[in-house]
Amino acid sequence: MLIREDLLEDNSPRLAEIKVFPNPTAGSIEVVSEIEGKVELYNMAGHLLKTTTITTDNNRINLSDIPSGIYQLNLTSKEGKIASERILKQ
Repeated sequence: MLIREDLLEDNSPRLAEIKVFPNPTAGSIEVVSEIEGKVELYNMAGHLLKTTTITTDNNRINLSDIPSGIYQLNLTSKEGKIASERILKQ
């Protein structure tokens, strides 16, 4: 049996670590991650509500303009690393 080594390589994007606090929140959240990139906030129906960019110096996101509920925050780096976290907005 022959094994193609190139098929064994995993070139898929790696998940990145992400911490979001306070969670639950009534207003703003702080996103802490080893990567910088684009943040997208989705409701549970999959609708995109917010898009922003975070850096090590700018990682606060204001959620005061969205209603209470559960949201999905996705962070994607320029290299394609992906991190995801659920947010509870009170």
